[in-house]
Amino acid sequence: MVFKHYRRSTSGANCRPVCACCCTILLAPLITIIVFLNIHHTAPLFQVGRLYIPALDKSSNASTNASIIFDLYFQNLERFSNVYYDPINVTFYDSPNRNHSVANFTIPELTVKHKPRVNDRRVKSGAVNATGLDLEGAKREIAANGFKIFNVSLETSVRYDYYALWKSKRHAYRADVGVKIGDTGAAI
Repeated sequence: MVFKHYRRSTSGANCRPVCACCCTILLAPLITIIVFLNIHHTAPLFQVGRLYIPALDKSSNASTNASIIFDLYFQNLERFSNVYYDPINVTFYDSPNRNHSVANFTIPELTVKHKPRVNDRRVKSGAVNATGLDLEGAKREIAANGFKIFNVSLETSVRYDYYALWKSKRHAYRADVGVKIGDTGAAI
């Protein structure tokens, strides 16, 4: 009895189409998930760090100084992307429902780099004159309630970069923060 021995090809010529097909089937979903996670972005964080109105400070002699002194914090929550802000329009309102604007301020273009640390943020400080602010009405409200709510509104467009290769399209970004001001003229 003679057995014929068939030898397999060592060059792998018969295996290549199968391997290419298997690799495509296995890698396509993985690549899709990685691309989606890198394109999907988290909105940046905007906070009001300090808001001080000297005219509302009972201990101050500046009872007619209707300026607003502020610190604004911009934080990037992305792990691998930088955030590019277009010029930022900041508006201060003397009511929480944003029906009476008292000051406007524009921050020039801003870039917030991605940071692996948790509390890294960009601070923009400034002062602006409040026009149309009813100081006596605000003082009465602070005396009655212990605070007055001011609203800080921010409007801009942001772009993200993809590993410093290209930037995304512009995404509209708007944030509103309500700040309680007490009888010291500062945020409570």
